Amino acid sequence: MYDVFISYRREGGHEMARYLYEKLRWKGISCFFDLEELGSGQFNLKLLSCIEQSSNFVLILSKDSLERCKNEGDWVRCEIEHAIAHNKNIVPFVLEGFSWPRDLPESLQALPYYNNVQMMREYFDASIARLMSMLVIEHKPSETKESTSASPTVDSLLERTVMFLEDEEWKDAVKYSEKVLDIEPRNARGYLCRLCAEFKLKSMDAIAVYKGNLDVIRSSKTYKKIEQFDTQLAREIDALLSKNIENRSLSVYDQAVSAMQGAETKEELAEVAKLFESIASYRDSASLAAECRNKIEEIREREIEEARRNRYNSAVNMLNAAKSKEGLLRAASLFDELSTYKDSAALAKQCRETVEEMRLREEQARLDRYNEAVRKMGEAVTAADYAAAINGFFATNGYKDSAKLIGECRMYQQIIREQEAEEAKKLWENTQAYEKALSAMQAATTNEDFRKAGVMFFSLGSFKDSMELSKQCLSEATKRSTWEETYNKAESMLKNAKTKEDYVKAREIYASMDGYMSANERLAECNERIGEFEKAEEQARFVASLSVGNVVRF
Repeated sequence: MYDVFISYRREGGHEMARYLYEKLRWKGISCFFDLEELGSGQFNLKLLSCIEQSSNFVLILSKDSLERCKNEGDWVRCEIEHAIAHNKNIVPFVLEGFSWPRDLPESLQALPYYNNVQMMREYFDASIARLMSMLVIEHKPSETKESTSASPTVDSLLERTVMFLEDEEWKDAVKYSEKVLDIEPRNARGYLCRLCAEFKLKSMDAIAVYKGNLDVIRSSKTYKKIEQFDTQLAREIDALLSKNIENRSLSVYDQAVSAMQGAETKEELAEVAKLFESIASYRDSASLAAECRNKIEEIREREIEEARRNRYNSAVNMLNAAKSKEGLLRAASLFDELSTYKDSAALAKQCRETVEEMRLREEQARLDRYNEAVRKMGEAVTAADYAAAINGFFATNGYKDSAKLIGECRMYQQIIREQEAEEAKKLWENTQAYEKALSAMQAATTNEDFRKAGVMFFSLGSFKDSMELSKQCLSEATKRSTWEETYNKAESMLKNAKTKEDYVKAREIYASMDGYMSANERLAECNERIGEFEKAEEQARFVASLSVGNVVRF
């Protein structure tokens, strides 16, 4: 038996029907509220039985809710006709936007004349109160055993709990639902409030849009209590859970279908396949997931073929551009990886044969370079010659005993460098001594000076023209030694000279000495003295030429 049967059109009326159902149940009024969506075929005879078992028939009239009642098979029309036929207390609950159609079937012509309740959002609680006042209820909805006491009633506690849920005050909602259960341990509505608070749902309808794990709700102890104490309420919750699953699946399905239309890459198709596989039992999701996997495999095969073609072309280009064994071996490795693709095996063989030919040519070139370096080493005289030989051995890249021969070349190179350093030092010393001897020669005036310069040049041996200059100096020293005796003789003659003839003899000696010591000054002095004698002789001759008796006038 039910106090109220709630009839409604799903389009536009479901939400109000749900809310009205919860309001009436929390008031202690038992209601029948069909959650299953009926098809347009055979009417569900079970509903007719529920109408018969209900005292009141509340008809929720949303916008255009009676437009399809002109069709005999319309299920809302069948419910209304059955309620009228069984003289139920029919209370139309009129929502905003509803208007009575002009072409109501004859069986529903009396419907507009029933007392109805106009629902106004700003006076919603008043509308609900008016509706309840028009219901025929055999018991008083708000009366409880505690109504005569000062303690709060179950209904008032439930109202407070609902308010806490609406305000998202979850702890208070749990607290007040526990108060309800303390009074009535089997009160399914109390457990429903607790369930909503536990999962932070503002109302039972919020189960349909809950984002969390639905299995956690079904497996919770609170839900089990609702199943135990109110199977109808449990079925309603289960219907909401099923609707949630349906909505989730539909949302995922629509998202996957939309994504599938634009998916082009393996990654995109894989994501779409995962979406379909997550709802494999929904519609054709399994086949669409398989279709995505097939497309992924097709793309993968195309990519593999494209990759093989690209690698083949890359290997061919590498082969054509290769100038070294390394490049050819890299190309051969690529062809090895593609051994079954086109002529890859033959090209890999060609690469290795070319590498072998190059190796043989390089080996011969190394031998030639080695022999040339050995020749240079054998003919080497200077450090530069050995350096050229060393470079030749290095060019063989370790061929035969090149490393050993490089060491020997460096040893000889060091010896030569040491010798060259010694020679350079000797050259510098000889140059310095030569310059010193040359300066001494240029400054020499006496036979001793020339002798010393000659000895200095002689000590330099074959350096430059040292021996020649030594001879010149010694010759000059010998000459100067003879001149010294002659000079001394001339000096004595000059000192003792009394006649013109004495000065003429001294002058002859000084003139032959080529400027030795003061020879030139003495030569000038002799000329001066000779001049004086010649002048005196001239005067004597002049006087002698004068006759006796002639007067000489001056």
